[in-house]
Amino acid sequence: MSPYAHYTAGNLRLGLEVEYTSATYGSNHDLNWKPQQTQLVENYRLLCSVYYFF
Repeated sequence: MSPYAHYTAGNLRLGLEVEYTSATYGSNHDLNWKPQQTQLVENYRLLCSVYYFF
């Protein structure tokens, strides 16, 4: 999920986006390769953008 907002004034556009990602890592697999011990890792990013249209 990445919500995005932008504001345009004439030839200039400013944008802001928030990004969330996650992954689960595991170890100690059983006979079916299903991990028994898992750890969730999360990441949040704030992306800013500036566009100038000419």
